[in-house]
Amino acid sequence: MQTTLVAKPLGGSTVGARALLVCGAGLTLLAVAFAFPDRQPMADADLLTLMSFMAAIKAATALGALGLSWWRLGRPSTRHLSIALLIGPWVMFGASFAIWQLQHLLSAMIVFYGGLALVLWAAFVDRD
Repeated sequence: MQTTLVAKPLGGSTVGARALLVCGAGLTLLAVAFAFPDRQPMADADLLTLMSFMAAIKAATALGALGLSWWRLGRPSTRHLSIALLIGPWVMFGASFAIWQLQHLLSAMIVFYGGLALVLWAAFVDRD
């Protein structure tokens, strides 16, 4: 099966794909912030500290995925690879913010690792 590379990701310029990546990540954070405006209270202060630190680590991982996607979207790629590189960091940022807000922890972690799997899949499938 022959896969052709498109010169401009998602039919636009590389600047447009990168702008879509950053704007989508920001809009995801805003959507989660509006969905969960208040942090859930916890009885145990140590558990709160642990969960906050875990959310910070997940946000740093999402920043790494954003950096990888930023770099890769500047080069020619297939459409499905570009879509995976856009969606992966978006859901990772949203899930890490939901974990920071202590909302729906199990589903947020599942979504986070799904986004991470998308980015890793795109990295391993990429021939460049």
